[in-house]
Amino acid sequence: MNDERAPADVEIGARAKARSLRLVRKAKDGRVRFHGDPAPDTARFEERQGMPEELEEGATYRNVEIRWAVGARLRERGRGRNVDG
Repeated sequence: MNDERAPADVEIGARAKARSLRLVRKAKDGRVRFHGDPAPDTARFEERQGMPEELEEGATYRNVEIRWAVGARLRERGRGRNVDG
């Protein structure tokens, strides 16, 4: 999460590169959920190179790179603000 405000309290990310990638089947649910009280502020980032927006099952893609990250900022209970203020 690159934001001008405070950085994420929790962040998970990954980067993968491949010379060849064959898509066997599409994922049904690619969502990530953070739970808490109050609900945290969340953001998701995904960038793909060498792959179209709509992927096709059975297709082979060459020279691909995927970057993905998800993060959350925790908020104070009863105030609805970030912990850092």
